[in-house]
Amino acid sequence: MLVTIGRHHPHHYRQMFGPPAGDDPATMIRASCRAQDEFLAIVSELADGRPRA
Repeated sequence: MLVTIGRHHPHHYRQMFGPPAGDDPATMIRASCRAQDEFLAIVSELADGRPRA
């Protein structure tokens, strides 16, 4: 499905997977890392029953 969107509506594909316009890349990378760390902590807690730190 994503390939079809990319082929027929490349502007939508870029909106879905491209970085927001005007944001500092370093800021976006830090925010992404924090979000990933939080996600992994939640998954870890669910998987082994340990409380989050």
